[in-house]
Amino acid sequence: GKVTVNKAALTITAEDKSVTYGDEAPTYTASYDGWKNSDNEEVVSGLTLTSEYAPTSSVGEYAIIPSGATATNYDITFVNGKVTVGKAALTITADNKSVEYGDEAPTYTASYEGWKNSDDASVVSGLTLTSEYAPTSDVGDYAIVPANATATNYAISFVNGKVTVNKAALTITAEDKS
Repeated sequence: GKVTVNKAALTITAEDKSVTYGDEAPTYTASYDGWKNSDNEEVVSGLTLTSEYAPTSSVGEYAIIPSGATATNYDITFVNGKVTVGKAALTITADNKSVEYGDEAPTYTASYEGWKNSDDASVVSGLTLTSEYAPTSDVGDYAIVPANATATNYAISFVNGKVTVNKAALTITAEDKS
């Protein structure tokens, strides 16, 4: 007689990874289920783990695909993992402005910190910059408040700026009299 030894089932699962938008691809790893005797990953050859994720990939999920592995005593099943891409931090700061009492409101502008890849302000929509300053406002500081901005790949935080109202020059001239 003879004894037929069939291959054992082995499942190779790509392990999930998380990155922030703009990060380099992580090192992909796998877990194994179904080892017999004292076998381990050393009996597997040819395993590749690939993903379409790249540092320029938008926020979302991308499959990690295991393939190519062989092992003499195992029938291998592959299970995909995923790379989850989270939003990168972006800070929008209202630029400080200075006016003289009675001047019209200046054009409000903002600065950005945290860009990834070659992104710039063109990826931001809805930004508003408002202030309670008006030409009749007294000397002092008035907040410039950035708000409402959105960007697909960024979690946005805001930092207020200020309009500083300086005293206007006033000349008082005594009138000539005779």
